Amino acid sequence: MTDISAHTLGVWIVEEEDGQVAANTPGGITYTNLVEGDTYIYLDTILEFEHRFLSQREGIEFLGFETMQIADRSVQANAGGGIRGFIRLVALVTEDIGEKLKTLYSKHVIIGDGNKYLVHQRATTTFEQFPNEAGTLKNYIEIIIRSMITIETKDGGKDAKICTIGFEQVAQRT
Repeated sequence: MTDISAHTLGVWIVEEEDGQVAANTPGGITYTNLVEGDTYIYLDTILEFEHRFLSQREGIEFLGFETMQIADRSVQANAGGGIRGFIRLVALVTEDIGEKLKTLYSKHVIIGDGNKYLVHQRATTTFEQFPNEAGTLKNYIEIIIRSMITIETKDGGKDAKICTIGFEQVAQRT
């Protein structure tokens, strides 16, 4: 059995395993207990990682900040407390990993599929931290996979595909 902590750098898209996510110890996830392309995927060649927060108002269902002009060069804001987080990940993948990513994505959209978490590993036991609903930093972020684009470049060949994945952050409870 192999734990995530056996690796040193990369991004994991993974489901909960043995309470490790809930305990905020994703390095202890034994990924050999999971199924690659179904309950986890590991990306080790990250080209870009963008985490974006938005807090604009999106109607009565999502009360982020709303701004309005109240005079020349003057803006007033109303706060509703809403925030949305988005992640854009660009990775270099092989054809095999690209196909497993497509499978993971196609299974993820089915009702009843397990919750997915993104774990950005910096070293054996060091992870990027993400704020949860209470603003507490955690070693993972719960996500929904929103989009995926796989590109095969002219000179790269089948084992040098560039994959861009879009995620939306889901509220992480304390």
